[in-house]
Amino acid sequence: MKIGVLIDRLNVGGVEKTAIQEVKAAQKLGVNTELLVLSRKSVVEGAHEDLLGDLPIQFLDDRLPGFLKFTFGMPGFAFFSLFHITYPIILPFFIKSREWDHIISHGSYTTLSALGIKFLRKIPFSIYFWDPIDYIVKRVYIGKFPKQLISIYTFFGRFFDRLFVKEAEYVFVAGDTHNSYLSKYVGLDKITVVNPGTPVGKPEKKEKHVLMVTTWKEGKHPEYVFELARKLPGVKFKLVGGWVDSGMRRSFEKKRDKLGLDDYIELCGEANEGQLAYYYPRAAVHLTTNLEKGFGMPVLEAAACGTVSIVPKGSGVCSVFEHGVDAFYSEERNTEEIVSYIKSMIDDMDKAKEMGLKAYNRVKESYTWEAHTKKILKKIGAM
Repeated sequence: MKIGVLIDRLNVGGVEKTAIQEVKAAQKLGVNTELLVLSRKSVVEGAHEDLLGDLPIQFLDDRLPGFLKFTFGMPGFAFFSLFHITYPIILPFFIKSREWDHIISHGSYTTLSALGIKFLRKIPFSIYFWDPIDYIVKRVYIGKFPKQLISIYTFFGRFFDRLFVKEAEYVFVAGDTHNSYLSKYVGLDKITVVNPGTPVGKPEKKEKHVLMVTTWKEGKHPEYVFELARKLPGVKFKLVGGWVDSGMRRSFEKKRDKLGLDDYIELCGEANEGQLAYYYPRAAVHLTTNLEKGFGMPVLEAAACGTVSIVPKGSGVCSVFEHGVDAFYSEERNTEEIVSYIKSMIDDMDKAKEMGLKAYNRVKESYTWEAHTKKILKKIGAM
């Protein structure tokens, strides 16, 4: 059985990382699997280079004549581009019937192409659904577009969310937080929770700083750290991760310096797996301030390095940990709560280490990429 794991582009982020790790794990398990990428043109160049190595990978738009690769970012959207609309129509004509026995499609826009391939080439697909389009529109774009446009986007979002889960052989989700929405369209028996995996690091001696790890982009609200820093004088924050919009980073740095916080808020930039294995274990606490209903992979990665996290209630990853034992859950951007949890860790480093070790012991054996991938492969009949 030959499996294709489909993403739209090689960008920084948990979606792409998960797809890559699935291919690597499946290969080790003896299943013929390759990474399928719709477009070579990425938003952030060089993403995940450390993970690719000799990974079997196909850039599907290499098959297209140059004029059919034409694309541009859709105005007002961070990642949605013209090729997400055109490739589902064009690409299937450049793919052989049954070229793969099954495609695992990651994300919503990407799955438009999986649909096109299924309809024309009869190749079945499953979707690993991180966040439905309906949720993304309401979460990120309300207030950015006129209400009339939001109504139209919401209508089409729900239409395609429904189409994706109806046409998919199986629906995989990282956590159960979207299940009440998805179950409006398909039965819960079609939806399987498959938590992401994580490389296991090594707990280290703690340092008195707060770590924040994500892909910094629209909707992540990096400027919120200014409010926290003012409430926690003397506490250092390290922000790790690539910035999708360089202008957004420059604006952030300008405001940070104007507020006199340049000594307390450090931008560490994009980090590969080896660098993350350095950053995670040394932090007193890992902080994520944005609700990640899809999951929240940095929380799992921090735990695998022996560091406790502060997480917004309702994030998908909350099903893994226990509040007050090996994690802290707060209302999203509830400054008073977050500040109290940070202070409790910074002021008591022994407690920070103890809670971090509890998180480490919870994830080190059960949340591997092999276990993640094996669950998916068994479900689709590849093992």
